[in-house]
Amino acid sequence: MIIKILFYLLGVFLFLFIFWKKLKDDYIANQIFGSAFLVVFAVLLTSILSTKFYPQLWFWGNCLAVTLAFTLSHLRFKFKTLELFEVLTVSLLPWFALFFLADGVASGRTSSYLGFIVIFLFAYLFFVLEKHYKRFAWYKSGRIGFTGLTTLGFLFLFRTAVAVTGFDVLSFGVSWDALASGIVAFICFLIVYNLAKT
Repeated sequence: MIIKILFYLLGVFLFLFIFWKKLKDDYIANQIFGSAFLVVFAVLLTSILSTKFYPQLWFWGNCLAVTLAFTLSHLRFKFKTLELFEVLTVSLLPWFALFFLADGVASGRTSSYLGFIVIFLFAYLFFVLEKHYKRFAWYKSGRIGFTGLTTLGFLFLFRTAVAVTGFDVLSFGVSWDALASGIVAFICFLIVYNLAKT
């Protein structure tokens, strides 16, 4: 239990640090940390409630919590929508990865260690895309949002493939996982396509 708590605290710290580092040049500290702590509170509250009442929904519950925190942050602190989305994506990936690692260490589940590696690879993909996406000939607009949306699109596409195989993974708990993940992936790629055309 102590190991899990330490990993969770490290995940929160990394989230706050990356979130601040990505936004510090354009926004004041009150905006940055007000939004960041709103996300942290939403995720922690949802995790506690889902663990207590419906553990199978912890992943989608947290997705909903982050979406609500994102919306409130955008309205309250006047963040640019795509910029905030981009920063949330890259900030949440390490936290999510450490969640899997904590479960792997505590339970010994191989699937959780694999989950950690997969999320780590998606975080790496984010930074690769962030560095090179403006050179893509087909993405002429160069608008911000490509990196976060593409990374998230591939992540949920991967979730769809894994859910279809029926592989036992910590973040899968409901029968409609594959459908929901596929819809999210489609929406992400559709927005990227529209951004490329504008």
